[in-house]
Amino acid sequence: MKGFENYKVKNFTFTSSSDETIPLSKLENDLILKDILNSNLQLNKYTNIISSLFCIYQAFAPDDIYCNYPEKKVMRRKTKVMEIYMNLDYYKFLEADKEQAKQMMSELYLKGIEKYLVGRKDFKGKEFYSDVKQLFEKHNLISKD
Repeated sequence: MKGFENYKVKNFTFTSSSDETIPLSKLENDLILKDILNSNLQLNKYTNIISSLFCIYQAFAPDDIYCNYPEKKVMRRKTKVMEIYMNLDYYKFLEADKEQAKQMMSELYLKGIEKYLVGRKDFKGKEFYSDVKQLFEKHNLISKD
């Protein structure tokens, strides 16, 4: 998982990694989330410290070498990129259809915002969470509460 430290991007970026049992069509949902966020939100509305929020979804079988890779956030101060590593539930994701997989990824992104961004002094996390949640509801990525 090395190599992201020099990755210069702006706004919102997503990628996914998994073993070969997860169909690529499910993993490509990250591109949909990226397009929706970049078309509707600007990260600089919420922070002037972070230039890109990079979400890395991980879905590995329990016996895979990468299975125990922890969920975490990493701040690359030189490039102002914050990476958030999020673990999808492997078995649920494997069994999910494409729409369910998209919903799982959307919900996990919101959980990541709550866990890593809400409460930061240099980030308007509550406002960001609210805006992303409304956007995901509007695009039927998550169910409305």
